Amino acid sequence: MAQDQGKLWMRGWYTSTSAINNPNQEKTPHIPLPSVTELKAPKNYGLDRIYEILKRQNFYGVPKPKKNTIVVIISRNIFPSGSDQLTQKGIEEIKKLANVLKVHKPKYIEIKGYTDNKRLSSATAAKFIDNFGLSSARAKNAKKILLQYLNFDKKKISVEGLGSSRNLVSNETKAGRDINRRLEFHLYY
Repeated sequence: MAQDQGKLWMRGWYTSTSAINNPNQEKTPHIPLPSVTELKAPKNYGLDRIYEILKRQNFYGVPKPKKNTIVVIISRNIFPSGSDQLTQKGIEEIKKLANVLKVHKPKYIEIKGYTDNKRLSSATAAKFIDNFGLSSARAKNAKKILLQYLNFDKKKISVEGLGSSRNLVSNETKAGRDINRRLEFHLYY
């Protein structure tokens, strides 16, 4: 019940506070009209809610949504150096993301894989041409893992390998390189 200068809203009826004190007084029917601000919900109201849910999952990063997109960054110990295979921690992070996406399904998902700036070892170079090939393989493996835990049309998931082209932090330290070996999930709603 919201008070407005001695008047109350009660279950679709508009009445004065004196009617509450005197229940025998006749009630006047009133059709409440919402204000302009009530009619106009924020355009990305649902997106903000999903953003808050994803933020609470403690992923490496979830920047503020832009337009109809939320980006989830999964990093730190998710790939061994020079490998396209996810660690157990990486699988758990994708599983955690899939659990949120089961409830809040996007229209389309874009997975971007990244590497650090280290040259490929001779064993890794035999499998991948360069860091772009390695990052692309990482994104493809992430897609496979995501589809194991999420019932989603695989045609609506694209993958892209970007190598070491967009580092989050410096590659000077082992910790920095570990952060740059990451996955970004671009969720389009």
